Amino acid sequence: MQRRQSILTVFVLVAAASAAVVATAESPAPAAQDCTLDSVSETPREMWRRLSKTAESVAPSGPRLASDATTSRRRAVKPPAGAAPVAAKNFIDTETFAKMTRDGVRWTALSSDEEFLRRVSLDLTGQIPTAARTKAFLADTRSDRRDKLIDELLASDEFSERWTLWFGDHVQNVRVSSNINLNQLGRNAWYTWIKESFRTAKPYDAMVRELVTGRGGAFTNGPANYWVRQIQTNGPVQDTFDNLSADSGEKFLGLPLNCISCHNGLGHLEQVNSSLVKRTRDEFWKNAAFFATDIHRPQRDQVNNVVEYYIEANPNPARARYQLNTTSGNKTPRQPYTGQPAFVDPAFFLSGETPRSGELPRDAYARILTAHPQFARASVNYLWKEMFGLGIVEP
Repeated sequence: MQRRQSILTVFVLVAAASAAVVATAESPAPAAQDCTLDSVSETPREMWRRLSKTAESVAPSGPRLASDATTSRRRAVKPPAGAAPVAAKNFIDTETFAKMTRDGVRWTALSSDEEFLRRVSLDLTGQIPTAARTKAFLADTRSDRRDKLIDELLASDEFSERWTLWFGDHVQNVRVSSNINLNQLGRNAWYTWIKESFRTAKPYDAMVRELVTGRGGAFTNGPANYWVRQIQTNGPVQDTFDNLSADSGEKFLGLPLNCISCHNGLGHLEQVNSSLVKRTRDEFWKNAAFFATDIHRPQRDQVNNVVEYYIEANPNPARARYQLNTTSGNKTPRQPYTGQPAFVDPAFFLSGETPRSGELPRDAYARILTAHPQFARASVNYLWKEMFGLGIVEP
């Protein structure tokens, strides 16, 4: 039970969220000319219309049988009457059923043992249950057999493998990207670390902190590859700092920060992301500055004849800051504002919080990021989408 509670610390967030991550406007317009958006996604209204049409084609709400005389557009199978389900498991049930009651939302019948077995197996392991498991579960007469099944699935190798695949996709653990080549050794080291984290029920926020602060050789220390994945080789090192800031904002805060890495939000993002309209590029630089005290140092692995990157402190303290006045690379020139120094110091994008005295900037960023409510909201939304197919918010 202790293991179950530990690994479920992240899954518990899913139904407990009361706030949502940033969503796009209802009717987005073409982006400004200096933005890199090459297409405009469908609006939420268009998406729901498409999904409703698809759902109706596979589960029509008209008559179920030719002999059924009803012409109602309601589902043929109605929810059961009676009192609401008793929230006997956890506070998520309490919140969910209470809100359903307040909003007049009818609940469906309790799933059968067969339905429950299939659904929970797919959710937690990505696999349908075997015939042997199905027979054993249906023959089990214990009143807590469902709880026991959940514990068994959470402790299985299949659970670790299924969620390693999800998290690996989330943080882009692939061998080659347009920016950089992790090489097979880097990719495998990262995969092994992710899988071991799920196998040992490491809390999700601890995983993220380890990624954000990953140091050492990428072939031996899996989390170091989070930095390596974001290396930009065709410009100054600030481009890499920017990538790390934007990616951590997107993956762990649900915030698409990349647009303001090149320009202020005002005059560019009104029709794309209203929450970033009043944000400035200087605020983004400060967030990227958390990474500026470290560097990535390439070193050829003589045994495998490939380049391994080492993530370590910048040996030149005078240069261990986020420097402005760059004119090359992947971003527009980093011009300081009037009266601004030629560098910026780290400050968290959402709160302005800075490192504590003696605290390493990347350690501070990992601490501040995972403690902010937006981290919980974004985590809930990503996991909810994985479990249910649609996020609470669909940008």
